[in-house]
Amino acid sequence: RRPCVRLEWERGSPICSIEEPRGSALSVQRTFAPRPRCIVLPIRFAFLGLSATTLYFDITQYPTENLWIYCGFFHVWVFIMHVIYQICSFLCCTWDGFTEQPISQNGKQLLYSPGFLVHLTWLFFSVSVNLGLLNVIIYWVFLFDGGVGFDSASLTSIAMNAGVLLVVLTDGFVIGKIPIRIKHVIVVWFVACLYLVWMGIQELLGLGNGNWAWEDPEDDINDDVLYENIQWKNDPYKSYFYTTLIMFVVVPVLFLLTWFISFAAAGFKFNGTGYRLYDHNRDDVEKKRKKGRDDERSISTGSHSYITGSSTEGGSRESGTGSRSAYSYNTGSSSGGNSTRESRTNYVECP
Repeated sequence: RRPCVRLEWERGSPICSIEEPRGSALSVQRTFAPRPRCIVLPIRFAFLGLSATTLYFDITQYPTENLWIYCGFFHVWVFIMHVIYQICSFLCCTWDGFTEQPISQNGKQLLYSPGFLVHLTWLFFSVSVNLGLLNVIIYWVFLFDGGVGFDSASLTSIAMNAGVLLVVLTDGFVIGKIPIRIKHVIVVWFVACLYLVWMGIQELLGLGNGNWAWEDPEDDINDDVLYENIQWKNDPYKSYFYTTLIMFVVVPVLFLLTWFISFAAAGFKFNGTGYRLYDHNRDDVEKKRKKGRDDERSISTGSHSYITGSSTEGGSRESGTGSRSAYSYNTGSSSGGNSTRESRTNYVECP
């Protein structure tokens, strides 16, 4: 019963709301940029470096004459989602302003819409996790044949089609405890639909999938499509079946699986208490410490403010005392004739 109640509650919330039941909210900083920063930031940098290295080796090992279609395959789309999430996740740790808790101006009411970068990180995490699992099924169940070449089990292909996904899952569910919202399925569907549209355009225009040594030169039908099971021109009924199966069965089932995994990472507490919730006393400790360090730095270096005073004709008056005074002289004509009036302003530097 609890999962159904939770699902219904999320259905009525905004797509990226940090609100949790009972008036609580996620702690934006401890969820998307957990502390200590000196540990989390190097870990995320290492994760991003691993993905960048994997992408580099995959591109360099790819046939040069087929690089024009490299980004046309689904696993590359998914890998790009992984990298974008990791970049956003890394940036969240670099500056506190990116993960600032949304609070009303009077400081007494929590708001439930985080900043733009947190929105981006959250959505790309949901998309990369769900489509990453879909890619694992497609690649290792339907495409992998254990041979040598495009569908081989090299270290690069393992990292591209499974390894980096494990990194993303670890970063999101273990380090960050990022929840999956039920409305995120809309974005997952949208990206999946975009790829299906691209497949249709690629086949309609006859772009092909590159030239590969293991292709049958006499087979002009199957060799030019990205995936053999979806060929709208040659077998529309089969293509419609697989498209419907993926969009309305596989994607929803995988999404519910990741939705449950996010609660498993939170101890299966569907009321949200397993997540890192905002606590005024706990979450403001770092801000208070930072403010204290700034105050100490301000005292040690000195904050310079200037107090001004003026003297009139015939005499002078200095305002305030200080370790140093700077004088400026202004001349002008008085109203009494040719006599000049000298005005002096004292700037006193206060410690």
